[in-house]
Amino acid sequence: MHLISQQNNAQNRARNEAPNTGNVVVDQQNENLAFLASLDMQTRAQVLIEAAPEFLNSLPPSIRQEAENYRHQQINRIIE
Repeated sequence: MHLISQQNNAQNRARNEAPNTGNVVVDQQNENLAFLASLDMQTRAQVLIEAAPEFLNSLPPSIRQEAENYRHQQINRIIE
């Protein structure tokens, strides 16, 4: 739950600090990418597993696929 809180805090800071331009979507995507890049691999995987659809939809397709892969791995571990 702490990871989601960090994610929400980063998103809120990005919204509050970003200039009011027509590039809000690009700014949000860049902020989300920077947030993910700042995490170690284990934490990044956990964030991507728990991320809200809105967060995932702001990311490039390759990272959305990464999240999907982590989720499938988690499901497979539960099933085994």
